Amino acid sequence: MRGVSGIIVSFYLLLLIKLSSAYVEGEFIPTARKSQFHGVRTQWHDLLGSYCPRHGQDRTVALPLPQPQAALQPDKDDYKIQLSFDSDRLFTSWIKVLGPGAPRVPVVEIHLRRAGEELLGVTAQVLDAPISYLHSHPTLADEWRNESAWPKHLLIVYRFKSEQEIDLDRGLYVIIALALVCLFILMLNAASGSEAKLAHFLQDVVAASDLGVSSASGSSWKGDIAKGD
Repeated sequence: MRGVSGIIVSFYLLLLIKLSSAYVEGEFIPTARKSQFHGVRTQWHDLLGSYCPRHGQDRTVALPLPQPQAALQPDKDDYKIQLSFDSDRLFTSWIKVLGPGAPRVPVVEIHLRRAGEELLGVTAQVLDAPISYLHSHPTLADEWRNESAWPKHLLIVYRFKSEQEIDLDRGLYVIIALALVCLFILMLNAASGSEAKLAHFLQDVVAASDLGVSSASGSSWKGDIAKGD
Protein backbone atom coordinates (compact mmCIF):
# COMPACT_ATOMS: atom_id res chain seq x y z
CA MET A 1 0.00 0.00 0.00
CA ARG A 2 2.88 2.39 0.73
CA GLY A 3 4.24 1.81 -2.77
CA VAL A 4 0.86 2.65 -4.30
CA SER A 5 0.59 5.81 -2.16
CA GLY A 6 4.05 6.91 -3.30
CA ILE A 7 3.11 6.43 -6.93
CA ILE A 8 -0.10 8.43 -6.47
CA VAL A 9 1.82 11.31 -4.82
CA SER A 10 4.42 11.31 -7.61
CA PHE A 11 1.66 11.33 -10.20
CA TYR A 12 0.01 14.32 -8.49
CA LEU A 13 3.27 16.29 -8.36
CA LEU A 14 4.04 15.65 -12.01
CA LEU A 15 0.50 16.65 -12.90
CA LEU A 16 0.92 19.98 -11.08
CA ILE A 17 4.11 20.69 -13.00
CA LYS A 18 2.41 19.74 -16.23
CA LEU A 19 -0.40 22.21 -15.53
CA SER A 20 2.07 25.10 -15.44
CA SER A 21 2.23 27.26 -18.56
CA ALA A 22 4.57 26.35 -21.40
CA TYR A 23 6.37 29.13 -23.24
CA VAL A 24 8.09 29.12 -26.60
CA GLU A 25 11.43 30.85 -27.02
CA GLY A 26 11.04 34.62 -26.78
CA GLU A 27 7.41 34.58 -25.59
CA PHE A 28 6.45 37.20 -23.00
CA ILE A 29 5.92 35.81 -19.49
CA PRO A 30 2.99 37.52 -17.67
CA THR A 31 4.40 39.65 -14.85
CA ALA A 32 2.79 41.72 -12.11
CA ARG A 33 4.13 44.18 -9.54
CA LYS A 34 3.15 44.99 -5.96
CA SER A 35 4.61 47.79 -3.83
CA GLN A 36 4.95 48.41 -0.10
CA PHE A 37 5.65 51.67 1.75
CA HIS A 38 4.72 52.90 5.23
CA GLY A 39 3.74 49.30 5.97
CA VAL A 40 0.92 49.49 3.40
CA ARG A 41 0.85 47.18 0.39
CA THR A 42 -0.76 47.96 -2.94
CA GLN A 43 -2.75 45.59 -5.12
CA TRP A 44 -1.12 43.64 -7.91
CA HIS A 45 -0.60 45.60 -11.13
CA ASP A 46 0.04 43.80 -14.41
CA LEU A 47 3.08 45.01 -16.31
CA LEU A 48 3.14 45.89 -19.97
CA GLY A 49 4.91 43.46 -22.24
CA SER A 50 7.84 45.84 -22.67
CA TYR A 51 8.68 45.36 -18.95
CA CYS A 52 8.13 41.57 -18.84
CA PRO A 53 10.77 38.87 -19.33
CA ARG A 54 10.87 36.93 -22.59
CA HIS A 55 11.24 33.18 -22.15
CA GLY A 56 14.82 32.03 -22.51
CA GLN A 57 16.19 35.47 -23.40
CA ASP A 58 18.22 37.70 -21.08
CA ARG A 59 17.10 41.31 -21.23
CA THR A 60 17.18 44.56 -19.26
CA VAL A 61 14.22 46.89 -18.70
CA ALA A 62 13.67 50.17 -16.86
CA LEU A 63 10.48 49.73 -14.80
CA PRO A 64 8.81 52.99 -13.71
CA LEU A 65 7.83 53.07 -10.04
CA PRO A 66 4.92 55.40 -9.18
CA GLN A 67 5.16 57.94 -6.41
CA PRO A 68 3.65 56.78 -3.11
CA GLN A 69 0.45 58.50 -2.06
CA ALA A 70 1.93 59.34 1.32
CA ALA A 71 5.08 61.38 1.74
CA LEU A 72 8.15 59.16 1.59
CA GLN A 73 11.42 59.99 3.34
CA PRO A 74 14.16 57.83 1.77
CA ASP A 75 16.41 58.16 4.82
CA LYS A 76 13.66 56.76 7.10
CA ASP A 77 11.02 54.94 5.04
CA ASP A 78 11.35 51.78 3.01
CA TYR A 79 10.03 51.34 -0.51
CA LYS A 80 9.78 47.66 -1.47
CA ILE A 81 8.48 45.82 -4.49
CA GLN A 82 7.52 42.22 -5.23
CA LEU A 83 7.12 40.62 -8.64
CA SER A 84 5.02 37.64 -9.71
CA PHE A 85 5.40 35.58 -12.88
CA ASP A 86 3.43 33.04 -14.87
CA SER A 87 -0.01 34.32 -13.81
CA ASP A 88 0.90 34.62 -10.09
CA ARG A 89 2.39 31.11 -9.92
CA LEU A 90 5.94 32.23 -9.01
CA PHE A 91 6.89 35.10 -6.70
CA THR A 92 10.03 36.94 -5.70
CA SER A 93 10.69 37.94 -2.13
CA TRP A 94 10.16 41.57 -1.11
CA ILE A 95 12.92 43.71 -2.62
CA LYS A 96 13.97 46.95 -0.92
CA VAL A 97 14.84 49.54 -3.55
CA LEU A 98 14.63 52.73 -1.46
CA GLY A 99 15.30 53.45 2.19
CA PRO A 100 17.95 52.72 4.83
CA GLY A 101 20.34 50.02 3.65
CA ALA A 102 19.15 50.12 0.02
CA PRO A 103 21.58 50.93 -2.82
CA ARG A 104 21.75 54.58 -3.80
CA VAL A 105 20.98 53.62 -7.40
CA PRO A 106 19.54 50.08 -7.31
CA VAL A 107 19.59 47.38 -9.94
CA VAL A 108 17.43 44.27 -9.47
CA GLU A 109 18.61 40.97 -10.91
CA ILE A 110 15.89 38.39 -11.55
CA HIS A 111 17.08 34.83 -12.09
CA LEU A 112 14.53 32.57 -13.78
CA ARG A 113 15.06 28.81 -13.95
CA ARG A 114 13.58 26.92 -16.86
CA ALA A 115 13.54 23.43 -18.36
CA GLY A 116 12.65 23.66 -22.02
CA GLU A 117 9.27 25.35 -22.25
CA GLU A 118 8.58 25.10 -18.51
CA LEU A 119 9.32 27.87 -16.00
CA LEU A 120 10.53 26.26 -12.76
CA GLY A 121 11.45 29.00 -10.30
CA VAL A 122 12.56 32.56 -9.70
CA THR A 123 14.89 34.40 -7.32
CA ALA A 124 15.79 38.09 -7.01
CA GLN A 125 18.54 40.25 -5.53
CA VAL A 126 19.19 43.99 -5.45
CA LEU A 127 22.62 45.40 -6.29
CA ASP A 128 24.34 48.74 -6.71
CA ALA A 129 24.18 50.03 -10.25
CA PRO A 130 27.52 49.62 -12.04
CA ILE A 131 29.53 52.68 -13.00
CA SER A 132 28.86 51.98 -16.67
CA TYR A 133 25.11 52.30 -16.07
CA LEU A 134 25.53 55.59 -14.21
CA HIS A 135 27.50 56.97 -17.16
CA SER A 136 25.19 55.62 -19.88
CA HIS A 137 21.92 56.54 -18.10
CA PRO A 138 22.64 59.74 -16.15
CA THR A 139 18.99 60.89 -16.23
CA LEU A 140 17.70 57.67 -14.65
CA ALA A 141 20.47 57.73 -12.06
CA ASP A 142 19.58 61.33 -11.13
CA GLU A 143 15.99 60.25 -10.46
CA TRP A 144 17.22 58.11 -7.56
CA ARG A 145 19.48 60.83 -6.22
CA ASN A 146 16.64 63.36 -6.28
CA GLU A 147 14.06 62.51 -3.60
CA SER A 148 11.30 64.51 -5.30
CA ALA A 149 11.79 63.02 -8.78
CA TRP A 150 8.99 60.60 -9.66
CA PRO A 151 8.42 58.17 -11.21
CA LYS A 152 11.76 56.53 -10.60
CA HIS A 153 12.87 54.02 -13.21
CA LEU A 154 14.17 50.80 -11.68
CA LEU A 155 16.65 48.85 -13.77
CA ILE A 156 15.65 45.15 -13.86
CA VAL A 157 17.91 42.54 -15.39
CA TYR A 158 16.24 39.25 -16.36
CA ARG A 159 18.58 36.26 -16.60
CA PHE A 160 17.56 32.73 -17.52
CA LYS A 161 19.23 29.54 -16.35
CA SER A 162 18.45 26.38 -18.29
CA GLU A 163 18.25 23.08 -16.42
CA GLN A 164 17.96 19.55 -17.72
CA GLU A 165 14.67 19.23 -19.50
CA ILE A 166 12.24 16.78 -17.94
CA ASP A 167 10.08 14.65 -20.21
CA LEU A 168 6.88 15.10 -18.22
CA ASP A 169 4.72 13.15 -20.65
CA ARG A 170 6.97 10.09 -20.43
CA GLY A 171 7.12 10.41 -16.64
CA LEU A 172 3.33 10.48 -16.43
CA TYR A 173 3.01 7.41 -18.65
CA VAL A 174 5.52 5.47 -16.55
CA ILE A 175 3.78 6.34 -13.30
CA ILE A 176 0.36 5.46 -14.72
CA ALA A 177 1.71 2.10 -15.91
CA LEU A 178 3.23 1.39 -12.48
CA ALA A 179 -0.03 2.34 -10.79
CA LEU A 180 -1.99 -0.02 -13.03
CA VAL A 181 0.46 -2.85 -12.31
CA CYS A 182 0.14 -2.28 -8.55
CA LEU A 183 -3.64 -2.14 -8.86
CA PHE A 184 -3.64 -5.43 -10.80
CA ILE A 185 -1.49 -7.08 -8.12
CA LEU A 186 -3.81 -5.84 -5.36
CA MET A 187 -6.82 -7.16 -7.25
CA LEU A 188 -5.14 -10.57 -7.66
CA ASN A 189 -4.35 -10.69 -3.95
CA ALA A 190 -7.90 -9.72 -3.09
CA ALA A 191 -9.28 -12.31 -5.52
CA SER A 192 -7.01 -15.03 -4.08
CA GLY A 193 -8.20 -14.25 -0.56
CA SER A 194 -11.83 -14.24 -1.66
CA GLU A 195 -11.40 -17.54 -3.53
CA ALA A 196 -9.95 -19.23 -0.45
CA LYS A 197 -12.78 -17.91 1.72
CA LEU A 198 -15.36 -19.02 -0.88
CA ALA A 199 -13.85 -22.52 -1.06
CA HIS A 200 -13.86 -22.80 2.72
CA PHE A 201 -17.47 -21.61 2.82
CA LEU A 202 -18.53 -24.16 0.22
CA GLN A 203 -16.77 -26.93 2.14
CA ASP A 204 -18.65 -25.91 5.29
CA VAL A 205 -21.94 -25.92 3.39
CA VAL A 206 -21.27 -29.36 1.89
CA ALA A 207 -20.20 -30.76 5.26
CA ALA A 208 -23.32 -29.33 6.89
CA SER A 209 -25.51 -30.84 4.16
CA ASP A 210 -23.90 -34.28 4.57
CA LEU A 211 -24.38 -34.08 8.33
CA GLY A 212 -28.03 -33.19 7.86
CA VAL A 213 -28.66 -36.13 5.55
CA SER A 214 -26.95 -38.57 7.91
CA SER A 215 -29.00 -37.31 10.86
CA ALA A 216 -32.23 -37.64 8.92
CA SER A 217 -31.47 -41.24 7.91
CA GLY A 218 -30.58 -42.34 11.49
CA SER A 219 -33.73 -40.91 13.03
CA SER A 220 -36.31 -42.36 10.58
CA TRP A 221 -39.32 -44.30 12.27
CA LYS A 222 -39.36 -48.09 11.84
CA GLY A 223 -42.52 -49.05 13.84
CA ASP A 224 -45.07 -51.80 12.77
CA ILE A 225 -47.57 -50.86 10.16
CA ALA A 226 -51.08 -50.87 11.61
CA LYS A 227 -53.33 -53.55 10.14
CA GLY A 228 -56.97 -53.15 9.67
CA ASP A 229 -59.52 -55.43 11.22
